[in-house]
Amino acid sequence: MHMKTTPSTAFRVFAMVTLLALLISSCGPAADAVPTLDANQIATSAAQTVVAALTSTALAQPTATLEPTATETPEPTATTQPTVTPTEGPTKTPTATATQQILVYYTATPTVGVSVSSTSLAAGESFTVTVAGFPASADIDVYLRKSGASPSVVKDGKTDSNGAYSTSLVMPAGAVKDETWEVEVTTTELSPNVSARSAAITIVVRTATSTPTGVNVLLSSTSLKPGDSFIVTVTGFPKNVNIDFLLGEEGKAYSVAADGLTDSNGAASVTMTIPASAVKGQKWVVKVMTTDLADGVSKTSAVITITD
Repeated sequence: MHMKTTPSTAFRVFAMVTLLALLISSCGPAADAVPTLDANQIATSAAQTVVAALTSTALAQPTATLEPTATETPEPTATTQPTVTPTEGPTKTPTATATQQILVYYTATPTVGVSVSSTSLAAGESFTVTVAGFPASADIDVYLRKSGASPSVVKDGKTDSNGAYSTSLVMPAGAVKDETWEVEVTTTELSPNVSARSAAITIVVRTATSTPTGVNVLLSSTSLKPGDSFIVTVTGFPKNVNIDFLLGEEGKAYSVAADGLTDSNGAASVTMTIPASAVKGQKWVVKVMTTDLADGVSKTSAVITITD
């Protein structure tokens, strides 16, 4: 067990050593002259001796291990929220946070067209109606009527895979000079349906025609099957005049018509097609006639025999 050295103990030892030194120096027989001890020197030596003793004692003591002291974590102090008193301000207009979008889809209307082979026709004359741009493979109705009146002729049809269609119509016998007529074509089973009208057809009266010498109507073939095309060439007609090419079964109303214009030599040509409805053994002809002359000119071709 080691004795604990304190500052007061060291002071007492220092004092005792100093006193002992003084007593020794004052006692004993007289001797030869001995140098007188310096009190300061004695005190210094004694102090050094005491310090050495204290150092030895301290080194002999075991080093105390300090136990860690637990640090107490302070609890957070709740902060009192200030009370906010609402202040009245200007009234704000509510702003919509979402806008409902309504989409309306429209079906584009195709570019459709109805054309007629002649816009100047007499009662009883045939003409061709051509339809283009309609929906493919659609059922259609073809109406021929006086402008503003109910249809006089109604014909059913069906467009092909390209939306095209062609048919022949005959101007009714009741059509009167200077009236305007039109053709309307409309689909029948679509929603919405598609329709279009032709240009106006003006009704004219044909005057008696003559056949001057040298007027000819020539055919590229006189033996044709249904659906065959052929060329009609005219010569000897009046110069630079409008003419009609009329194709039909001999003795009956013409079912195909085409417009033409003679050149400066009185000639013109056109390509025509035998209708698919023609039957083997029938006789067909082409009649060519002027349309604008008071004294018109006309000529009928040779007979065309329908074969199979």
